Amino acid sequence: MLAANLPGTSALGAAETAWVQVSGVEVGFAGAYKPGLWTPVRVRLRAAEAVEGHLALIVPDSEGIATRVATPPDRPVRLTAGQEAEVTLYTRFGRLKSELAIEFSGPQGSWRWTFAAGGQAGFPPAVASHRELIVTVGVDAAPLADAAELLQRSSDRFVVATVPQAAQLPQRWYAYEAADTVVLNFSRPEVLAGLDAQSPQVTALREWVRLGGRLLIAAGRHTEAALAQAPWVADFLPGRLERMISLRQGAALENYVGGGAALPRLAPGDRLDLRVPYFVDVAGQVEAHEANLPLVVRRSHGFGQIIVAAVELDDPTLRAWRDRGLFVRRLLSMDKARTSLPTETTAVLHYGFDDLAGQLRSALDQFPEVPLVSFSLVMGLLVVYLVLVGPADYFFLRRVVRRMGLTWLSFPLVVAAFCGGTVVLVHRLKGHQVRVNQVDLIDWEAEHGLVRGTTWATVFSPITERYELGLEARGPGGIQAATLASWFGLPGSGLGGMDPKTSPPVAWKQGYELSPDLDRLRGLPIAAWATRSLTARWTLQAQPPLEARLREEEQALVGTVVNHSAKGLENVLLCHRGWVYELGRLEAGAGAELDRTSPRRELRTFLTGQRYVIKEGRHLPTPYDRASSDLGYILRAMMFHRAAGGRQYTGLHHRYQGFVDASDLLQAGRAVLVAEAATQSPGDPDLPRLVRDGLPLEAVQRRLTLYRFVFPVSQGAPSP
Repeated sequence: MLAANLPGTSALGAAETAWVQVSGVEVGFAGAYKPGLWTPVRVRLRAAEAVEGHLALIVPDSEGIATRVATPPDRPVRLTAGQEAEVTLYTRFGRLKSELAIEFSGPQGSWRWTFAAGGQAGFPPAVASHRELIVTVGVDAAPLADAAELLQRSSDRFVVATVPQAAQLPQRWYAYEAADTVVLNFSRPEVLAGLDAQSPQVTALREWVRLGGRLLIAAGRHTEAALAQAPWVADFLPGRLERMISLRQGAALENYVGGGAALPRLAPGDRLDLRVPYFVDVAGQVEAHEANLPLVVRRSHGFGQIIVAAVELDDPTLRAWRDRGLFVRRLLSMDKARTSLPTETTAVLHYGFDDLAGQLRSALDQFPEVPLVSFSLVMGLLVVYLVLVGPADYFFLRRVVRRMGLTWLSFPLVVAAFCGGTVVLVHRLKGHQVRVNQVDLIDWEAEHGLVRGTTWATVFSPITERYELGLEARGPGGIQAATLASWFGLPGSGLGGMDPKTSPPVAWKQGYELSPDLDRLRGLPIAAWATRSLTARWTLQAQPPLEARLREEEQALVGTVVNHSAKGLENVLLCHRGWVYELGRLEAGAGAELDRTSPRRELRTFLTGQRYVIKEGRHLPTPYDRASSDLGYILRAMMFHRAAGGRQYTGLHHRYQGFVDASDLLQAGRAVLVAEAATQSPGDPDLPRLVRDGLPLEAVQRRLTLYRFVFPVSQGAPSP
């Protein structure tokens, strides 16, 4: 908590008795947050007398332009004399080291406070996009530090933020965007108390997991107490707690990690001292068990994943276990670092980015219809200009007109004509139309009827203008989606990145606003012949247009997939565990059947390319092309990054937009179908579209829309 206790300066000359002060500021999770992602900012205010007004936050975006977000006009902040009030707003910081300005304005006056990241006020710099952020509740960082050490990761790759109480968790799901994993540990049940299943903190956590988050629950000897003091955690458990039992054998956990160190016997008589919960009616994959006692269960929850371990990470037995770090690493599916990976510096120097999101943004920035003005053309025009104002002008006045005194007229005419011709030429090259490159990824989770959409777009403006932009998305029957929209940053320290080595000058003194609902950018400035990149996320509830009845028999996928939509699908791929089934084209109303003899390919081989190259006597997959601007190729790597080999294959991080990676769903036993619409029209009303001032943006569009459908898979042959 950043304590300010500084009175602001009233811009309206308010009375001394009406002064307001900021008594504290907390950014992110205990000061941990990432640039370019939604971040909660808690501001504590105190006033000398009753005052009413609006609170605003002003922070720079990735280009250094000030963005402003404020409390809604119809919901003012009311301060009672001498009492402290806490207000939470959500914003996106554009740099690792940003300024944060806080404004409070009302009838009595206006106050402003400014904090610099890393300054004396204690406002912390952001966490770099490529670093893993793990948020813990009720457990310290020691178990995760063990895992980090085993992974050979330096401290600049791994960040743990500890939230003291569950009641201090965010109340909006998008506040978790920066978190890679949230850990709930049951060893201190009191830190989970004070909430119920309908509390906004619990609702936000549940929605974040449903939309792609990952939650690790470390249950154990205090599970009964945790359920008694915090009944809401039962919604996240894999089954019903029947009783607590003593685990006398440690072979299952020892084999799970594969480290070779035995669990220490701390109980009298050299016995294992572990009290674990016994869950029945378990849903999910049991990855470790002792007889019929599940010890590690991994299950899907919407697009996200919940991992439940039947032991607490800080249990005395685990604290003394040499393989505790391996255990945590296995729970969180952390891969060991490889020394052969290219460094971030190398990637940035060669490509300007070190994250797949950067490659996507670089591809979106390319408009083939808007050619770049080449250096040779510029030099040619310069030569022509010098010839015209020099030798040509002299020859014309000396030999043709024979009046050298007219140079005062001919010179400005030549300059004006040349400048006018250059402007006309550039306009013909750049055009007069607004242009948009747009990628949409629309995910359907069939079991619960959940739809999650993500849009990335780049807007090219032919003139200098301010725009009010947002995204409109609808589901079947015209269902309006809940939308979040903002700018799309570039991770890393490359040119225009969110961790610049030096801060470039800001071209716009006047910034723009984010709407109170965070679904619009108001007054976004775009210079002539320049671009701005945007991103939006949206959700709604609707049944998918595809139906699948799938089961796993002898490690093969068996069942049917039927397309109930009015549109045909092409390039249909059905992925399950480590395999992919190429279904080709699926017409409207048609279906496809799979049995144990259906042809399939290894998923990693398919994702990494069909061709192989020989290097140093070994066969290696075709290297990933980090220079590619093929949107489909890049999006495929983003959708199944870990399944394709992760950073070992791509040479790039996948943190900034890592929630789109469906590899965890495959690991949890789900089937994921990927397809494109057979016909894609930019004006299709069923597709997400950018809106300007509430109306569809009139622009020349180039877009790609991909669909993913997540289906449950039953086990074994059907009942007769």
